Amino acid sequence: MKKRELRNLVSVEQVLEEKLQMLINDAIGQYPTDISCTFTGKSDLAILIENVRTPLEVFLSQYCQPETVQAYREGLKCAIGLSVQKLVEETINRPTEKVSINRQTETRWMGIFTLL
Repeated sequence: MKKRELRNLVSVEQVLEEKLQMLINDAIGQYPTDISCTFTGKSDLAILIENVRTPLEVFLSQYCQPETVQAYREGLKCAIGLSVQKLVEETINRPTEKVSINRQTETRWMGIFTLL
């Protein structure tokens, strides 16, 4: 990969990280601890978002049945995933083929892998 292409990818990663900070704050009312965007080739983008546990999720996990908590988490995962997909497509001006989301609630992170 040429130096210029590498600089462009790093620049896009930084822009995505900043935009994702705002998107997550708008979605759940708090900024994540950290966001990392990394192109893992010409057609793959890995995103790690740390500390995406909402106050409502904490409340539900303390006072509701596990099924209710899981349903909330699935809805949040889908909503954030769709928003992230749209943001990525707008930022790189290219459609995504597939978005895969893994949410690990115990460690409070969300991993998103996108095929471009």
